[in-house]
Amino acid sequence: MIESHNYFSVQINYQQFWEKPPLFFWLQVLSMKIFGVSEFAARFPNAICGIVTLICLFRIGKRLYNDNFGRIWVLSYFGTFLSFLYSFTACLASFILSFLSLADRFLK
Repeated sequence: MIESHNYFSVQINYQQFWEKPPLFFWLQVLSMKIFGVSEFAARFPNAICGIVTLICLFRIGKRLYNDNFGRIWVLSYFGTFLSFLYSFTACLASFILSFLSLADRFLK
């Protein structure tokens, strides 16, 4: 997207890529426009999504029971290996989990 300046269609190796939603790629492009093309810029949106997920988990736990339950929930998620793996790699899983957490937080 950055090379071709075509932000409306996702391309990988100059071939159309229809398997994933474009919002994730747009956030990565925005991050690379701000920080430059680097590993950090590619992973930055996922790190932000991981933080948003932690905040949502705390708020949902607080709403269900109390502050301590929210903290326990956040610590248990934060302590798992997969949360680190997904939040610090450039994959779509933490992005989807963040939006699912936001939906659960605000739709109930």
